[in-house]
Amino acid sequence: MPIAVDAKLVKALIAFCRRHNLSPKRRWHYPMKAPTVSEMKVLTAPLAPLTGRIVIVTLVAVIALTVFHGIAGLLRHENLGLGYLPRSGLTLFWLLTLLNLFVRRFRPCWSLSPAELLALFACLLVTGSIPGQEFGIHFYLNLLAFLWHSRPGTPFAETILPHLDPKFLPGHRWNDPAVYLAYQGLPEGVAIPWRDWLLPLCLWTPYFLLLYGTLMLTAGLFVRRWEDEERLLYPLAQVPAAFADAQQSASLLRHPLFWLGFVAPCVLWSFRGLHQYFPAFPDLNLQPTTGTLFSAGPATVFNDVPIEVRTDMIGLAYLLPLEVSLSGWLFYLLRRLQWMGRIYLGVTTGHAEFFTFQTMGAYAALALLLLWRNRTFLRHLVKSWGQSFPSSANPPLPPRWLLLGFLFGWVGLMVWCRFFGLAFPWGLVLLGSWFLGALVVARIICEAGLFIYGIPLSPPGTLNQVLFSAFGIDRIGVGNAVKMLAISWCQIRSSATNVLPNFFYAYKLGAIGGVNRTQLTGLLMAAVAVSFVTTHLTNLSVIYRFGVGKLSSWAQGAGFNSLNWLFTQVTMKPKMRSEHWRAFLLGAVVQWSLIWLRGQWLWFAISPLGWVMTQGWPMDRYWFSFFWGWLARALVTQFAGYSGWQAGRPFAFGLIVGTFFILTLWGIVHLYYPAPPVLME
Repeated sequence: MPIAVDAKLVKALIAFCRRHNLSPKRRWHYPMKAPTVSEMKVLTAPLAPLTGRIVIVTLVAVIALTVFHGIAGLLRHENLGLGYLPRSGLTLFWLLTLLNLFVRRFRPCWSLSPAELLALFACLLVTGSIPGQEFGIHFYLNLLAFLWHSRPGTPFAETILPHLDPKFLPGHRWNDPAVYLAYQGLPEGVAIPWRDWLLPLCLWTPYFLLLYGTLMLTAGLFVRRWEDEERLLYPLAQVPAAFADAQQSASLLRHPLFWLGFVAPCVLWSFRGLHQYFPAFPDLNLQPTTGTLFSAGPATVFNDVPIEVRTDMIGLAYLLPLEVSLSGWLFYLLRRLQWMGRIYLGVTTGHAEFFTFQTMGAYAALALLLLWRNRTFLRHLVKSWGQSFPSSANPPLPPRWLLLGFLFGWVGLMVWCRFFGLAFPWGLVLLGSWFLGALVVARIICEAGLFIYGIPLSPPGTLNQVLFSAFGIDRIGVGNAVKMLAISWCQIRSSATNVLPNFFYAYKLGAIGGVNRTQLTGLLMAAVAVSFVTTHLTNLSVIYRFGVGKLSSWAQGAGFNSLNWLFTQVTMKPKMRSEHWRAFLLGAVVQWSLIWLRGQWLWFAISPLGWVMTQGWPMDRYWFSFFWGWLARALVTQFAGYSGWQAGRPFAFGLIVGTFFILTLWGIVHLYYPAPPVLME
């Protein structure tokens, strides 16, 4: 019997789906497909090989930004290389595209192709945070602090220092030259004690390279699945891809909305920058709070809530699907309401711990789901041993080399941990749980497009905080606990600097630009190695030239904070209590429930990733900007349709590029004329 179909109803349903980026097949990983400016136009065939000139240009750019980030991070705490769309990296890339347009007009043979430009930006992306917050600000200062603060008679000297092998440190005692000179500064005519650092750096650097290499191969294992089958959006890739193609870049530069968006943040942030040099110049407070709204009671959780104006995040939120940007601010407010509910029920302490373990539960649920839904793909990958991907797939490496490299990376990491003195089970627990967490972070960034993301775990402890509580210091052992923290100074110490999402984005940019991704894999690893070596030279030079006492306040306290946190853990011996387990289970159950609802109901237009992505400190600062970006897109889509939203995209690009440009410019100015950072992260 034929079924009568109302044509108007069908059209209305289609319009609703398009407006809210819905798909008839509801999955938590369904393709949130928002058409990009660049993706279809930049793709080239056949694959573009990487030429010698782009390798040289890329490595020079990596060295230049590494030096800049190291100096700015240590002296000013301006982390311009931080994030999954690094500010200074995008600024340099944008300036290069402008120069490339000029060269293309007068000397076309000298200009860089879209593939070359995107390969360059991919390398800037994966190396941006190495010299700063991710590694360079902490590693050297932590090694020095373990010696400087472990003087005879101090509790650190008896509890912590004996568990570290001296050959991994730049000295044996607090008054050794490499330690003493770092804290006091080099006298005139005294050279940096490079010889004392030679052995430690030679022992630590292979671990860093193994860690980064294994992460890169992890991205290589999953990238085809996420791109071809699940078709994730990769929202942050829209910005560099839009400027890589000369035609699209020129079109954006001629668009008045782009320049309107570009100028707005330049003016706003310049007011603050000029006020720091000329106090009579008016200051615009772009990072206010709600102040005191309630004098007493549970509602006081809404006092002093940040309502910061982050123009770059407003632009990014406008580019995101509505359900993601909606979840970004809605779940943040729900977290505040949850906090208020706890106080109303009489719970007045332990809120930070509660949200920490709740987030860990959500992480565990997402990690298990990722592994479960990728089981067939991984099984097929193992069975395809010895086979080759079709050339159209543009794989990072053939299956055999991906698997061999991944296994070699893990074996290498475990061997290094044993050489360092860390017991095999605890090295496996730490690195294994961290890799699963990194996969969840990558999924959030590749699907939701956050500029920066962090879970509610306070460095320097981060993941170790949960592991020490779950297993207990007595079971782990003080020596293993000390070593677990030490190997966490690169990558593991903070989810906000996890580089796995950057590798996924690097491969995605390679696919957009038609870059030979096998060659791109080699270039990425070369860029990482060059960045680490440059960071060793730059950051140690800054530390010894200025002395720890003249570095930024964050850098001054980095080493002692790590040591003191570890001492607190091994002496207090925290354990997971029943309320921690309840919070863990609650986080997991809510996460699974949101995923189930999204898979079952068409009208449930809320991203389940919002539950986990709003639990950390970044959303305290970005939720308000997420709200404005969501509101702008919702209103434009409602009254002007999809074409109206597309017409507003140049303004969003202008907000992002303008913000990154002016913050980078002020960062350069501050190196020559010191002043407080324009934007505090």
